[in-house]
Amino acid sequence: MPLQSSIGLSGGHILWDSSSGARLGVRKKKTIPARVGPGMPTFSSTMIIPTVNLPPAILLHALGCCFIGLKLTFTSPMPSNLNSAARERAALGIATTAIGLAYLATSYMPMEKNAFLYASAPIRVLLAVLAGTRLLMDRHFSSPAVPNKTADKAAAVGRKATVVNRSAGSEASALYGIILYDGIGGLALGLWLGTFSGRIPEYQT
Repeated sequence: MPLQSSIGLSGGHILWDSSSGARLGVRKKKTIPARVGPGMPTFSSTMIIPTVNLPPAILLHALGCCFIGLKLTFTSPMPSNLNSAARERAALGIATTAIGLAYLATSYMPMEKNAFLYASAPIRVLLAVLAGTRLLMDRHFSSPAVPNKTADKAAAVGRKATVVNRSAGSEASALYGIILYDGIGGLALGLWLGTFSGRIPEYQT
């Protein structure tokens, strides 16, 4: 019976006859697959650098929403001098960040199957229309009143009117931003997708 010897390799052992020097074969190592339990997530390179299936303009829009939203959220006054306008500013920042994150979170799927992307085109145009309607209402119903009783009362009313006008100017700037940002963005997205129906091609009639 020939004597067998082996030489270790990374993938197994080479068997050879020590008397004649003939190679007998290769014995491969047994590999035991890693066990992944139901509670143990698997990781891949796509989870670290995901695929982004968005038009370039919408990708910039999503990143811009995240940046502007975080800026509005964390540049508001601190609780020591917090007022209703600052709370509204922080809430607007959180909502704006959520919109940008929604675009990025759904960008892993192909664009023709991304229902959020298709639905956002008509919705953003509608938001621009609502903002324009609110601006027209503010211009139509705004009528500054200046009572003329005494000098002290007039001065107090003037200071209050200055604060109100400043708040109204900030609100008007936000509405103009919605008209430009969402109006132009919604029109560009709808033209890019070729539809304003808000439905993915699979469900378009």
